[in-house]
Amino acid sequence: MPGVIRTYLLPQLVEPDALVGGYAIIIDQLRASTTMCAALAAGAAGVMPCLTEDDARRVKQAGAPGTCLTGGERAGVMIPDFDLDNSPAAYTREVVAGKTIAFTTTNGTRAAVLCKDGETMLVGCLGNLSALAARIGADARPVHLICAGTRTRVSQEDVGAAGAIAERLVALGRPTGLADARPDDDSTLLALNLWRTFSARSGGVLEMLTGSRGGRNLIREGLRSDIELCARIDGYPVVPEFDAARGFVLK
Repeated sequence: MPGVIRTYLLPQLVEPDALVGGYAIIIDQLRASTTMCAALAAGAAGVMPCLTEDDARRVKQAGAPGTCLTGGERAGVMIPDFDLDNSPAAYTREVVAGKTIAFTTTNGTRAAVLCKDGETMLVGCLGNLSALAARIGADARPVHLICAGTRTRVSQEDVGAAGAIAERLVALGRPTGLADARPDDDSTLLALNLWRTFSARSGGVLEMLTGSRGGRNLIREGLRSDIELCARIDGYPVVPEFDAARGFVLK
């Protein structure tokens, strides 16, 4: 029987060793998860998550000339001297094909670094919903849905995306643990209910994202078009998987 689903509303809520032997799914819906999927779908060789801006610069400098680009953001905007920002629209085949992206963001890459002890670490978002579910749906290992949040605060967009992933996995037979006599917590239930509330109505997915903390921040920066890209279900049907030597790649 497939393993249980566990949801963490913030990376800081992941207990030590909890991820060992399972899938760790990193969810930063606006925008790091979506952008990583966009980069790999466009032919990038890999996306290396970096904790700091200087870490990303060092990764680029260590590579052969022309083989690596820096990408990411701080406070939602492009980092000075970086090659790319955190907009999925920027990661086109013409720009990133064959390149490694040294990638650092305010929330998503930090979550990836914090959760690197999972047996298999993947990236999840609405953009790869079906591909992700197909990849892990029948596997016996437990699934840990880890929401990146926004500067240590819970974010609606990440929780909603976790609910979408959980709903797909439940349809494939994954247990949520909610029926246990003493379930661990209600995080998966909260995520499922949030997703079902918004997805049940026309335009609800975009409403969920624009009304979220991350969405409001992007709108203030004039980046509503990025939210619309991130609202596309199955817009980037790939499953990034972390490889210690190469970062997130397609396997």
